[in-house]
Amino acid sequence: IGAVSRYKKALCMFPHGRRVLLPIMMGILAFALSMITSLSCQFMTILPVQKNHQVFQVGPWRYLSIYKDYETCLPYPSDIELDSFFMISRSASALASCFGGGLVLWMCTLTCLPHTKLSLNGLGICFFITSILQLFTVLFFQSENCKGKRQFDEYGNALGGGYFGGT
Repeated sequence: IGAVSRYKKALCMFPHGRRVLLPIMMGILAFALSMITSLSCQFMTILPVQKNHQVFQVGPWRYLSIYKDYETCLPYPSDIELDSFFMISRSASALASCFGGGLVLWMCTLTCLPHTKLSLNGLGICFFITSILQLFTVLFFQSENCKGKRQFDEYGNALGGGYFGGT
């Protein structure tokens, strides 16, 4: 009866102590930054080879389109070729965001429910896996559409490569 009445007085009793609040806040921040990175169309800037070409800003799922003074994020066109680095980056960004959001929800239960040490170790391993997935989004920089093979005109001038023609 004593334990039951104690849980009725407060919603969360912090069975692991209040020190779990810092990892929860850090997890929420990491999840928010992961979502911003995944949904951004300004994840990477592709500089042109020649000064008269356009600078492109791209993200894993969309790119920034500039028309006169109007900027908007557009999905990639259907004719763009998606190589393996591009696809790994896209899938890793989506998995890291979804998996990280679930882990933050799981970690929020630490304020109300007691967990075993094995469960807490599993939570740490899952966060490590999520950070590895987030690291795989960097493979976007190796994509042929962003980096591309160097192409040259008949005079030997570099034209760039890939869909966006950058360096």
